[in-house]
Amino acid sequence: MPEIQLGVSAFIPEEYVQDVHQRLVLYKRVSLAANDEDLNQIKCELQDCYGKLPSSVDNLLQIISIRNFLKPLKVKRWAMTVNICNIFFRDTSPVDPAKIIAFYQQEN
Repeated sequence: MPEIQLGVSAFIPEEYVQDVHQRLVLYKRVSLAANDEDLNQIKCELQDCYGKLPSSVDNLLQIISIRNFLKPLKVKRWAMTVNICNIFFRDTSPVDPAKIIAFYQQEN
């Protein structure tokens, strides 16, 4: 599973879902979401049951979406700060880092 570090809050606040058991069930569902369709369904259900999503919940869903995108690329870790993006690939990744660097150098 890719490690993602974005420096944003990504959680389900107690004030949003007060029942601790329900929060744990939601975390499990979110972590098992395989694609954006699954995440959108969870998002709709959350809005239906609990109202407008807090930014920390929206961040959580977006991070899981990013994780799902990075998983088949065999990314080990993705960290992003204001001006820097670091991507670490596993040895088995189908991505050629040299091509990414060449593409970036062409664009800049």
